[in-house]
Amino acid sequence: MTDVLNYPTGAILQFTYGEYSDFCTCGLLVAIRPCNLPVLVAEYTAALERDGELADFDTPPAFVSWLVANQYAVPVDVSEVHLGAYGRFDVELKPR
Repeated sequence: MTDVLNYPTGAILQFTYGEYSDFCTCGLLVAIRPCNLPVLVAEYTAALERDGELADFDTPPAFVSWLVANQYAVPVDVSEVHLGAYGRFDVELKPR
């Protein structure tokens, strides 16, 4: 069985949070070393609790920034191209 939250070096990770109209992407990263996310989340929250900062840095984007700051991953430069809406292909492509 594959551990789906354990990513190898080179894996591209898109982090999201929220629901419905509040759904957001908060990071698109590439792993520069193996990333076992449950272990890293435990390490991240333990550090915040130890430093008394849990209330200030317990947001999804803060965790993504922590991964970059601690050299587990680097941001990926990506361009979104919108191809249409409601199942229809729009011949006038729109960069976002």
